[in-house]
Amino acid sequence: MEKRKEKLRPPKPPPKGTRCPVCMGFVREDYYCVAREGRDLYYFDEEEHLKRFLEDLSEYKRLRKLNIKSIEDVFVKGWEGWKRAEIYLSELK
Repeated sequence: MEKRKEKLRPPKPPPKGTRCPVCMGFVREDYYCVAREGRDLYYFDEEEHLKRFLEDLSEYKRLRKLNIKSIEDVFVKGWEGWKRAEIYLSELK
Protein backbone atom coordinates (compact mmCIF):
# COMPACT_ATOMS: atom_id res chain seq x y z
CA MET A 1 0.00 0.00 0.00
CA GLU A 2 2.90 2.38 0.75
CA LYS A 3 4.24 2.03 -2.81
CA ARG A 4 0.84 2.97 -4.20
CA LYS A 5 0.66 6.08 -1.98
CA GLU A 6 4.17 7.07 -3.05
CA LYS A 7 3.25 6.69 -6.73
CA LEU A 8 0.20 8.97 -6.33
CA ARG A 9 2.04 11.67 -4.40
CA PRO A 10 3.14 14.73 -6.45
CA PRO A 11 6.88 14.80 -7.15
CA LYS A 12 9.32 16.83 -5.12
CA PRO A 13 10.83 19.94 -6.75
CA PRO A 14 13.78 19.22 -9.02
CA PRO A 15 17.22 18.99 -7.41
CA LYS A 16 19.33 22.12 -7.90
CA GLY A 17 21.10 22.01 -11.25
CA THR A 18 18.51 19.79 -12.98
CA ARG A 19 18.35 20.42 -16.73
CA CYS A 20 15.44 20.09 -19.12
CA PRO A 21 16.10 17.21 -21.58
CA VAL A 22 14.59 19.26 -24.44
CA CYS A 23 16.43 22.60 -24.22
CA MET A 24 19.08 21.77 -21.56
CA GLY A 25 18.01 24.88 -19.61
CA PHE A 26 17.91 24.77 -15.81
CA VAL A 27 14.56 23.74 -14.30
CA ARG A 28 13.27 26.16 -11.67
CA GLU A 29 11.87 24.97 -8.37
CA ASP A 30 8.86 27.32 -8.55
CA TYR A 31 7.56 25.94 -11.88
CA TYR A 32 8.31 22.57 -13.40
CA CYS A 33 6.80 19.64 -15.26
CA VAL A 34 7.68 15.97 -14.78
CA ALA A 35 7.48 12.80 -16.86
CA ARG A 36 7.73 9.47 -15.03
CA GLU A 37 8.87 6.05 -16.15
CA GLY A 38 8.81 3.65 -13.22
CA ARG A 39 10.86 5.35 -10.50
CA ASP A 40 12.74 7.62 -12.93
CA LEU A 41 11.66 11.26 -13.13
CA TYR A 42 12.44 13.62 -16.01
CA TYR A 43 11.99 17.32 -15.20
CA PHE A 44 11.10 20.00 -17.77
CA ASP A 45 11.23 23.78 -17.53
CA GLU A 46 8.06 24.36 -19.59
CA GLU A 47 4.90 22.41 -20.32
CA GLU A 48 5.54 22.93 -24.04
CA HIS A 49 8.84 21.06 -23.65
CA LEU A 50 7.10 18.19 -21.84
CA LYS A 51 4.59 17.97 -24.69
CA ARG A 52 7.31 18.07 -27.34
CA PHE A 53 9.28 15.37 -25.49
CA LEU A 54 6.27 13.05 -25.35
CA GLU A 55 5.41 13.61 -29.01
CA ASP A 56 9.02 13.00 -30.21
CA LEU A 57 10.16 10.54 -27.55
CA SER A 58 12.19 8.34 -29.91
CA GLU A 59 14.09 11.37 -31.21
CA TYR A 60 14.97 12.62 -27.70
CA LYS A 61 15.94 9.11 -26.60
CA ARG A 62 18.45 9.01 -29.44
CA LEU A 63 19.61 12.61 -29.08
CA ARG A 64 20.11 12.54 -25.28
CA LYS A 65 21.02 8.83 -25.08
CA LEU A 66 18.14 8.10 -22.71
CA ASN A 67 17.19 4.55 -21.78
CA ILE A 68 13.40 5.00 -21.66
CA LYS A 69 10.84 2.42 -22.76
CA SER A 70 7.77 4.61 -22.37
CA ILE A 71 6.55 7.50 -20.24
CA GLU A 72 3.76 6.36 -17.92
CA ASP A 73 2.62 9.53 -16.15
CA VAL A 74 3.06 13.29 -16.29
CA PHE A 75 2.74 16.10 -13.76
CA VAL A 76 2.70 19.89 -14.01
CA LYS A 77 3.26 21.96 -10.89
CA GLY A 78 -0.12 23.21 -9.74
CA TRP A 79 -1.98 20.02 -10.66
CA GLU A 80 -3.61 17.93 -7.92
CA GLY A 81 -1.71 14.80 -8.95
CA TRP A 82 -0.27 12.71 -11.76
CA LYS A 83 -2.03 12.14 -15.08
CA ARG A 84 -1.53 9.19 -17.45
CA ALA A 85 0.67 10.25 -20.37
CA GLU A 86 -1.77 8.88 -22.99
CA ILE A 87 -4.66 10.84 -21.47
CA TYR A 88 -2.57 14.02 -21.30
CA LEU A 89 -1.60 13.75 -24.97
CA SER A 90 -5.17 13.00 -26.08
CA GLU A 91 -6.44 16.08 -24.24
CA LEU A 92 -3.98 18.28 -26.18
CA LYS A 93 -5.46 17.34 -29.54
